[in-house]
Amino acid sequence: MTDAAAAPERRIVVLGVGNLLWADEGFGVRCVEALGEGWDLPADVGLMDGGTLGLALVPLLLDTTHVLLFDAVAHRGEPGTLIVARDDEIPALMGGNKMSLHQVGMNDILASLELLNHKPAHFTVVGIKPVELADYGGSLTERVQSQIPDALQLGIDELRRWGVEVRERAGQPERDVVISALRQGLYESGRPAPDVACRRGDERFLAIRAAVEARGEKARGRRAGPRWRETHERTRPCLAPERCPGDAPADPDDQLRLIGMPTGLVRAARQAPADEELTAASRAVMNEVIADLQRRVTVPDAPPTRFSLHGLSEAEKATIADILGEGDVWAKVGLDNAYWRVVESVMAGIWRVESSTADGTQGEWIETGPVPAPILRAASELPRAEIQVPEQMPQGAMNAPALLHELQQRSRDYRPGAENHVVNFTLLPLTDVDAQVLTTVLGQVPLVIRSGGFGSSRVFATGLRHVWAVQFINGMGNVILDTLEIGNVPISVLAAREDFEDSAERLGEILQAFN
Repeated sequence: MTDAAAAPERRIVVLGVGNLLWADEGFGVRCVEALGEGWDLPADVGLMDGGTLGLALVPLLLDTTHVLLFDAVAHRGEPGTLIVARDDEIPALMGGNKMSLHQVGMNDILASLELLNHKPAHFTVVGIKPVELADYGGSLTERVQSQIPDALQLGIDELRRWGVEVRERAGQPERDVVISALRQGLYESGRPAPDVACRRGDERFLAIRAAVEARGEKARGRRAGPRWRETHERTRPCLAPERCPGDAPADPDDQLRLIGMPTGLVRAARQAPADEELTAASRAVMNEVIADLQRRVTVPDAPPTRFSLHGLSEAEKATIADILGEGDVWAKVGLDNAYWRVVESVMAGIWRVESSTADGTQGEWIETGPVPAPILRAASELPRAEIQVPEQMPQGAMNAPALLHELQQRSRDYRPGAENHVVNFTLLPLTDVDAQVLTTVLGQVPLVIRSGGFGSSRVFATGLRHVWAVQFINGMGNVILDTLEIGNVPISVLAAREDFEDSAERLGEILQAFN
């Protein structure tokens, strides 16, 4: 029996999934929007904006016989190229490099349908490899936008192969597939330019990155190696709707997304051969560090102390680096038109700090304190004192408005030395829309801290002063505790009085081994 003969019993869904606020991630939704605007379809063919609903789509697909899916997928082709996959080809296509929660959910949807004794007779994906995902609030790139007509033709050919009569039509759509406020024409007309919205980052900071990368192999010593260059990654835009002071990071693990985003914690290890001899100059620096740590036992909250390595040879610096090692806390900071890398040593409260500027100037020193100065300054100077809480929320937002107003008030009321306040998302009923609203409105500045040890965590400085996103990760790389912490710096990052005492003792023992 042909599909056409079975038409009275069929139910076809044309589904577009993706996030309209993440550039090319919105490809699938824009495809079904364009299909609804330009083509007439029979009554048994439904058009659906699936957004990022994931498993929530299962009930909507239970009685389907045919599913045509438009989506952005990470296939092996060049960015901006289309791909078609059918039936048994789909799990391999959708199970590769995931780009968002909805793509993970598509394989889960297929498995769930089978568990419920329902499997569409035909399931086809028309996908495109995205060019850009980091233009937050932006629309499709020109390359992906230009491919929509071809993508629609592939989908229409598939529908016709299933026996569906599809006719091109001019005029207004018969049905709104996308929420009217998010339809592409209206959305584009009200969207601020990238330089105003800071979607793509502050050009002053991006110029620094370009200059750092251009130096490449000209960088001196161990910085010339690939491990150093990996830390100067392509930056991502600030999520804040207002002017942002810097640029947010591009590493997916450094990108803030609230509520349960799977992640890994991998950092570039620093390897430097140690000199077999501790010179007098190197020992003098280490003795100064020990003395300051001992002082901090009685004044643990004193401002950070900086110890210059200027005048030391590369071999002496390598020896100090080997003595201190790399501990469980490290950070990336964009501040003062410079890129900063901060790594805590294996002895808590001792920090190694490196900076690179656009003109080629590089700096390296040691700091002692609860947290180093670049992090304190970035946390104080980069976020905004106020956020603009939208008057209208997208459909599906439940607790985001109340949370945003609470965070605004707690940010205003916070005073240095006060106890930090924690908002635990695992104890709150939040929808996916709530999470997207919080992430977008709060924004992110170029300050990300990560830690390992007994429990891995990621800390993001949001675009609102004193508000930090702190996420705790299990051994599988999944977020198990998602919080917002209001305070000067999250408690999990700070070195304590006991740390200073222990580190002074351990460092003294290490120096004795060089006698």
